Amino acid sequence: MSVSVAQRSSLPDPINSSLLNIIHDDNDAQQFQQIIRDRRGIVEFFFCIYSIVRRELRQSLRKNFIRSSELLSAHIKSWSHHLPICEHKKC
Repeated sequence: MSVSVAQRSSLPDPINSSLLNIIHDDNDAQQFQQIIRDRRGIVEFFFCIYSIVRRELRQSLRKNFIRSSELLSAHIKSWSHHLPICEHKKC
């Protein structure tokens, strides 16, 4: 039994479906679906995925950095009363 190109493109693809589940931005999802539909090439497909992953990593790193700096600030404040105070106020 042969399957036409139109039938193949309408069949559910577990890889595409699972990738679409991790895409939160509608613009990314539309771009991703357009690339798959047009079959532009594997390079564009991976560049799209790379862009999404890079952005998500940057956001994650930014959130972790902010959280780490908040924790460090809280730690410094909690220990600041143990530090000697400079009498000359030059510090």
